[in-house]
Amino acid sequence: MNFATLFAGLGSSGLFASRAFLPAFAAACLLRWGEHVPVLRASSFMEGVAQSAPGWFTHDATIAILGALAALEWLANRNPEARRLMDAIGTHAKTAMAALTFFGVLDASGVGFLRDNFPGLAPEGDASAAPAGPARAGLFDYAAGALVAGVTWGLARLRDTVAAALADADEGDAIGIGGLLAWAEDLWAAGGLVLLLLYPPLMVALTAAVGGLLALVAGWLRRREERSRVPCPACGAPCYQVALACPACGAETPEPREIGLFAGPTDRPAGEPARHRFRLLERGRCPRCATRLAGTAPRQPCAACGAVPFPDAGDARAYAGRVAGRLPMTIVATALFSLIPVVGLIPGVIFYRLAVVAPFRPYTPLLRNLGLRLALRFLFLLLILLQIAPLLGVLAVPLMAVISFLAYRRSFLARAAA
Repeated sequence: MNFATLFAGLGSSGLFASRAFLPAFAAACLLRWGEHVPVLRASSFMEGVAQSAPGWFTHDATIAILGALAALEWLANRNPEARRLMDAIGTHAKTAMAALTFFGVLDASGVGFLRDNFPGLAPEGDASAAPAGPARAGLFDYAAGALVAGVTWGLARLRDTVAAALADADEGDAIGIGGLLAWAEDLWAAGGLVLLLLYPPLMVALTAAVGGLLALVAGWLRRREERSRVPCPACGAPCYQVALACPACGAETPEPREIGLFAGPTDRPAGEPARHRFRLLERGRCPRCATRLAGTAPRQPCAACGAVPFPDAGDARAYAGRVAGRLPMTIVATALFSLIPVVGLIPGVIFYRLAVVAPFRPYTPLLRNLGLRLALRFLFLLLILLQIAPLLGVLAVPLMAVISFLAYRRSFLARAAA
């Protein structure tokens, strides 16, 4: 292995920090057929593999499997619930695929990495027919692969920290921040590989710059989290400034602050306690100490103070009633948005999601949330067509708001009563 391959591997680590399978699929396709693309044919790297026989990484079966996995990954990232499921295993999958792709690129000359190192997994064939190359991956090759995997793991962890903060600010992707980020990462993962082949130094520099930016943002988020806590005046334990009571001793917070973006404190006082408890609950926070609730069960005890969000069905109905109080205003606002054909659809959907759907999402399991989204999506396609029609179009977004509210409220109350 030469240092150019290591250079390319380090440049690809930024791509795998975003996606596990899409850059691997793109790399396998470019190694297999890149010589037929006029722009890529002039690349010095492609000149080195243009005459190579397909290896294990560029085999038809490998490309087919990677293509299927990349398609599933793309579909999963179009939905916030499926995206959260992917993120749960994403860091490990990205690290593993970065290492496998690195050795696949190392084997681009037809050396046969699997044949030389794992004979039982390699297909039978005439070894003498393979193009010349190193007979076996050496210690430096494995060390380089470990380095690429380690850099990918670090970048993926930084990316997950920032993505989690954005998801916290936009619960359920009501505003669409997660969706925009998903499209941007798809473009980065696929298009960045072409840039890596054409201008390797530029891609490595971009990867370093993006990694540095992610580190700065992650550090800012950690410092912000630390600043959001103050010592309890009674026992000295750290308490969120938006909490109503200390999680350790239960002493009431003298002046709780209003909860703001990223669930952080604002400069405004919290005001009436019942309203503040509602604001904490709709952000998926403990109504007493403001600790983020770990699960989605309405009666789960808080891990920090033991408080239960909804001790009985009556509390759940009262919570749903407060959300229902927003429905008349939501209907009026979305009807006004519906008066603007096509363009008014997006702000109208964002408005009703934030007002009457987002409060129920923290207490809806991922799979049920996914099922509700898919079921409602087919119905909403018809309503979107109705939005284009004169006069009748004013009913489209309000109907979407009411149907979404009823579906999520029913799911929430059923879980609270179970």
